Amino acid sequence: MNQVNGNRYQQGKDSLKIADIPGDIWRKYLARYVFKGKYMLNDISRIDFARIGLYPGQNIESYDGYIMNMGVVYDAYSGTQDVGPRSIYLTSVGDELTNLSGVNSEKASTSDLQPKNGVMHALQGLTSFSFNSDFGAVVNDNVP
Repeated sequence: MNQVNGNRYQQGKDSLKIADIPGDIWRKYLARYVFKGKYMLNDISRIDFARIGLYPGQNIESYDGYIMNMGVVYDAYSGTQDVGPRSIYLTSVGDELTNLSGVNSEKASTSDLQPKNGVMHALQGLTSFSFNSDFGAVVNDNVP
């Protein structure tokens, strides 16, 4: 919302609250983070951004058809490679199926939370909602 309202301020428009944004816009962008099926940490392929040809993660289609790459990074511990904590990374691929640089990636801070209807992986400090997409422009175009 800070990014959306910063852009609106520069255009001389009033700031918005979450409730001011229509539900269909929220649904479109939130659906990028929802996947059919059940993916536990151990079910997700490994990704290594330095060795992407060897460990590419796995492309996955979100609930509304947006393509993401999901992969588990094996961190180092006490200088020993691949034996530390494991983290899930979600990378926006969209229409560009080779975009696995890790630039538009978000790290899960908690994984394998199991409510009654699936599995939840909580993203850590989401830096840009919907992965630097057109969310702000869509809001700006549809909310006066």
